[in-house]
Amino acid sequence: MRTGKTHGGSDWFSDLANRHLCWAFAASGTTLFAITTRLARAGLLTRGQALCLMRGSMHLHGIAIRILRRQR
Repeated sequence: MRTGKTHGGSDWFSDLANRHLCWAFAASGTTLFAITTRLARAGLLTRGQALCLMRGSMHLHGIAIRILRRQR
């Protein structure tokens, strides 16, 4: 098991947690987008509802990107 500090003073556990959070946000965004497109194509969502959910998907991806950038 690793101990000590790595790049930028953050420890390995914090880096691991951030990687998992990043993955979770990216996966959630991708899943939300896929579900939204399926529901919109099936006619179950209005255009406004679909756009709102797609913006939410992009927001989740943006959070994942910000976590990655903060790691550097």
